[in-house]
Amino acid sequence: MKRTAFALLLLLLVFTIFLTACGRDVQLNEPESSIKETEKTDTVVQQLFEINGEDISKVSISTGPNDMVTGVIETPEDIGLLTQILNTATPLTGDATADYYRLLTIDKMNGSTIELEFGGNGWFFKSLETSLFYELSPDQRTEIRALIEKIEAEH
Repeated sequence: MKRTAFALLLLLLVFTIFLTACGRDVQLNEPESSIKETEKTDTVVQQLFEINGEDISKVSISTGPNDMVTGVIETPEDIGLLTQILNTATPLTGDATADYYRLLTIDKMNGSTIELEFGGNGWFFKSLETSLFYELSPDQRTEIRALIEKIEAEH
C-alpha cells in the first residue's frame, strides 16, 4: 500500500514538472497589428494605436456586429479626421464602462479589416484585433461623436 501511494505521488510530481516545463516553451503567434510599442517596463507594455489614412478605403459605422450599417466614412477629409483622432488616443490604464457606443469597421486597401468597438459614449475604444483599450481625450471624444453623428445623419 505504501509503495502504491509513493508511486502515485512520484507520478503526480513528474507530471506536474512536465506540464510546468512545457508551459514555459509555448509561444503564441501575435496577429499582425496596427499598433506600435511606446514604452516597456518590467510589468507593463504600452502601445499606441496607429493607422495610416491612405491605407483606408472606407469605414462602416454600426451599433453592433450584427446590426445594419448606420453610416459610412469615405471622403479623404473624414478619413483623415478619424485617423488623426485615433492616432492620438492613449492606452487606457484604468477601468472602463461597459456602455456600448458604436462599432467601426475599417476596410483597408489591402482587403483586411480592423474593428474598433467604442464604449462610454466615445470615451474609449477597444481594438478587437489586439484586445487593447485606448482612451480619448475630452476634445477627441467630442470630435469622434460629432463625426459619427454627421456621417449617420448623411446616411
